[in-house]
Amino acid sequence: MAAPLKVAKIVNNGKTVRTAEPEEVEQLEADQHPEETHSYVPHPDYGLKYVSRKVDGVDDFDILQQCMDNHWNLLMRGPTGSGKTMFPMAWAAIKGLNFYAVPCDVSMEPGALTGSYTPDGEGGFRWQDGPVTELARNGGVLCISEANFMSPKIAASLFPLLDHRRELPLIRHHGEIIKAHEKLLIVTDYNPGYRGTMQINEAFLNRFPVKVQWDYNADVENKLVKSMELLKLAREIRKSTGIKTPVSTNSMMEFIRISVLLGYNFAANNFVNMFETNERQSVSQILDVHSTLLKGEIAQIAKKELGPKADTVVPDRDFDPAWKMKGLTADDFEFEDD
Repeated sequence: MAAPLKVAKIVNNGKTVRTAEPEEVEQLEADQHPEETHSYVPHPDYGLKYVSRKVDGVDDFDILQQCMDNHWNLLMRGPTGSGKTMFPMAWAAIKGLNFYAVPCDVSMEPGALTGSYTPDGEGGFRWQDGPVTELARNGGVLCISEANFMSPKIAASLFPLLDHRRELPLIRHHGEIIKAHEKLLIVTDYNPGYRGTMQINEAFLNRFPVKVQWDYNADVENKLVKSMELLKLAREIRKSTGIKTPVSTNSMMEFIRISVLLGYNFAANNFVNMFETNERQSVSQILDVHSTLLKGEIAQIAKKELGPKADTVVPDRDFDPAWKMKGLTADDFEFEDD
């Protein structure tokens, strides 16, 4: 017996536009996404905990404001864990703006960002805006993270939105063309020269008139990383010509958090394991030089952060089990990610 013919309706704004042709149904079903992704206003804590910096003498938030006001797209180039994504997210939190970070992936299809037809529960299909379309319509901050992982077809689908037209064509949605909201800011970032990345298309780069170098910042790290000895250690590793793996700002904050929760020895080994195999001996030697002072500073940090949750250090047990934790979780600490 032949399979029953599938029939579906094309629905837009609650009205049936037409009946889908049989050959269209399979394509429509293939475009379904199990979860809807939407932009959101970041929690205010992202803005409150963010540590601002100056870029070539200009306050970082002033750069974002001018970019939004003048419809300039912003490109940030810098190492991992330096706060490139946190920067526009914190600004969006302070301004109460919707935010979405595009997770660049070579396997991603444009429809995941612009929109697709999804089942309406009544045997038909309804158009669902994707997160980029949602921001283009309503305004907010669009962050294209790790742009050198982006597939060429994703980049090409965004070209009209990124250039002077500031339009988002939805070919599959009756050819609708969205004029970008006045308060839409587009930011992209990338880590240069990392494994698995691709060279960014010049046409894509040309659509970002404001380009900044976003490196690890000493003033920011001095406020976020509570151990001066750990900062010295990280900067020594960064200067080493034989060690190419970056030591990010957030990896230092994680070192302290893990030390308190799981012990210094675990945190130290975890830190060393972050590096390439051929780098680990050199990193271990540098770490050994700083270990005595580093352990002492972390012990003081734990006492300050935990207060009554921390017991006295037991010296001969090498710090690890001395704190007993007493219900402590990672939420007791304030750290920032990239």
